[in-house]
Amino acid sequence: PREGLGEYVLYFGSLAPWQGIDYMLEAHASSEWPAGLKLIVIGGGVKQAAVEQAQGDSLQWLGPLEPAEVAAYAAGAICTLCTKSNAGSMSEVTVPFKILESVAAGVPVVATDIPAQVAMLAAGFGLLASAEHPADLAKAVASIHADAGLRESLAVRAREAAPTLRWESAAPQLAAAIRALAISHDPVARG
Repeated sequence: PREGLGEYVLYFGSLAPWQGIDYMLEAHASSEWPAGLKLIVIGGGVKQAAVEQAQGDSLQWLGPLEPAEVAAYAAGAICTLCTKSNAGSMSEVTVPFKILESVAAGVPVVATDIPAQVAMLAAGFGLLASAEHPADLAKAVASIHADAGLRESLAVRAREAAPTLRWESAAPQLAAAIRALAISHDPVARG
């Protein structure tokens, strides 16, 4: 863990409404959140004032940081949060970089159960929480906090999944999908 912080959970990224910031703050304030477990928030944006107001003994906002600093905080967390809301097309097609970055650091993820995140977490490196019930997020965090075996199992799966999520591994699939899309929208190619 980062010097002097003890155990903590990390949210990093944009503090935008669709990122589920209010949901995350409600989860942190719920009775299901583990007593004494800190939530560290890194980032800036429209919901920054809400995060600043929620600061206290168990919530610390660090503002925007350089990528290397964010990576160091991620590596020391017991888990990271990806709390995207189930809003519009974003829930179907998003690829949250915070999940990719967490997996690269070998850290479990707790994410909301929007379709795109359900698909990403199918590899078993994190837990899902209902995007409609903030207490579910707190319960998932509590499970990881209370069970070192679960935390290590999720971390092992993250480390195993990391190589498959790197650009070098995903590039051929992305190129094939782009070619297929281009062909499907080209009247000459469809004949």
